[in-house]
Amino acid sequence: MYFSVSQELTHIFVVGDLDPIDANIALAHAVYNDGTAHKIPFPACSDREGIAGGFAAKSTIKDLLGFYKSILSSYNDQKVSGSTSTSGSPFKHLQTIFSPHVKLGKSQSDDQAYCLGLYKTKLPGNLGIASFNHACLGPKNSHFTGGLKPGLEVFHHTGNVPGALASMFLIPDSESAIVALSNSFGLSDPTDFIGRLLLSVILGETIPGNFVALSKLVQKNHLDSYSKLSTQLEKYKTTKPPSQPLSAYEGDYFNSLGNFFLRVKAKNGGLLMIVQNLKFTRYSLLPYDGDTFYWPANREQELCIEHRAPWVWHGLHKVKFIANYNGEVDSLTWDFDPGAKPQVFKRSLDGQMEKRANL
Repeated sequence: MYFSVSQELTHIFVVGDLDPIDANIALAHAVYNDGTAHKIPFPACSDREGIAGGFAAKSTIKDLLGFYKSILSSYNDQKVSGSTSTSGSPFKHLQTIFSPHVKLGKSQSDDQAYCLGLYKTKLPGNLGIASFNHACLGPKNSHFTGGLKPGLEVFHHTGNVPGALASMFLIPDSESAIVALSNSFGLSDPTDFIGRLLLSVILGETIPGNFVALSKLVQKNHLDSYSKLSTQLEKYKTTKPPSQPLSAYEGDYFNSLGNFFLRVKAKNGGLLMIVQNLKFTRYSLLPYDGDTFYWPANREQELCIEHRAPWVWHGLHKVKFIANYNGEVDSLTWDFDPGAKPQVFKRSLDGQMEKRANL
């Protein structure tokens, strides 16, 4: 599927299984702990997958600026007219999309909130909350000064996928847009810092903080987080062996809706867990504590070799298998999301569930 906003925007496209062969494509990279870049495959996302709307589109900075200019012009028109559409524009319901829906942090107002697909900050406020820089900096992720433009609304977002980072900042008041793209997932997010730096220049603001020092701090904290995670995992690892032969854990395990499954196979003295039976998303599990298996935390292995995004959470690395009253393994628990309860996956003994999960 290909689409363009106008005849001039010819480099925004959503592709299928393979990217078009084009010498003018920035290849994806991951960065080793020493800062060395390593080329990795493009994320396996096509126009046939549910996540396509999030990151399957490819584009250029020039075309994205035109894309955002059209959006901002339509948004301002609909804001004034009260209409849900703009003549000649494909963008509809922009007031709803740009309206706050989820308040963030300690904010008691809409000054700092999440809209539908983008964040809103009323200056002064934090413009880097969507970046993984924020997770590494915490309170040290300084607010944008905003002294010269108090109350100015800035909409922003940072995207990160294996091999790429991107940030955008939109200012409806002047119909201005800033886009920063990077074809690597590094030790910090330069697109976030570059975008905020450019915004400070456009608004005539004082540069908000020493970005070089902040970038070095992000790198240090990012690497330290993996070191701490590895230490935490190894601390609670025991010599208690699995209660059953590895073959007893094999099978397809489905979520409560029956539309998502994990395939488990015995392999190399441990287990191989394959998500949705996809060739790119698999985890080599080793015995951890009885019927709990894990994979060690290793940033370079995860990003540069297995082409994942960094997700520093101990629950993600552990999978616990549970047996029924007959001693047969019939489910597993995976605590992969720190913001939700551990997910239980039930083992299926027939092939019908896999057909449903692949729909």
